[in-house]
Amino acid sequence: MNDEVKPGTSPLRPAWQWTPPLVSIIFAALVLLSNSNHDLFTLINHWYRYTGEVLWANLSSLADTLVAVVLLLPFCGRRPDILRAFLIAAIFSTLWVHVLKITLAIPRPAAVLSTGEIHIIGPVLHMGSFPSGHTTTAFTVAAVCGLMIGNRTLLALLLLIATLAGLSRIVVGAHWPLDVLAGACGGWLAAIAGIRLAQYWTAGCSLVAQRIIAIILLLCAAVLVTGYNTRYPNSTWLVTMIGIICPLLALPGLLRLWRGHVA
Repeated sequence: MNDEVKPGTSPLRPAWQWTPPLVSIIFAALVLLSNSNHDLFTLINHWYRYTGEVLWANLSSLADTLVAVVLLLPFCGRRPDILRAFLIAAIFSTLWVHVLKITLAIPRPAAVLSTGEIHIIGPVLHMGSFPSGHTTTAFTVAAVCGLMIGNRTLLALLLLIATLAGLSRIVVGAHWPLDVLAGACGGWLAAIAGIRLAQYWTAGCSLVAQRIIAIILLLCAAVLVTGYNTRYPNSTWLVTMIGIICPLLALPGLLRLWRGHVA
């Protein structure tokens, strides 16, 4: 199987594409049927006792939308099809998150549980629990990159990172397990939609469009370097390093774009 694929497509079998959202739905059904959302939250929320807080704060920051966008910067001038697919997927994932948050207005754990029942890392949040926006972002990026590159090992690694980022939202006390499962499902489906529709966005293939996308991503990286606040102080070093390293990795592709070469 080739590791590179044509724009707007994925070489992986349908089972690989649909398994993560299906698994999310199955687990969500089990949590609902067993009425274990509260108990499962309490169990996962206390994982910090075994690992410390820094790990989970950094995983949450990794799934921050601006941080995740900058992580795509190295694809500039190399894989514009991935960037186009992500931009379209981001529209669907944003609608998934914000429409449901506003419509359902489900309280977060901190608004329901007593101080002794919950351990919070970072900001104390009260409303807009369902679904998890960070988890949605993590699974959108993982699916777009993993499915379009087409390497199953890479896809498994990205899926693992996205899963850990989702679990971090429970450990930091920001979301219920059902919020995370909904974010995983919605983010992955948004990515599939973005991949399918990207092949029809021919304007996104032009040199001008690629340069505009590159400039936007570079500006996002600059924001990370100049003190972007993820609200998790322990992750400041990680966010800053991402803002520095990603533009450096993107440099060859950026030079190609500004020399007039269309990827």
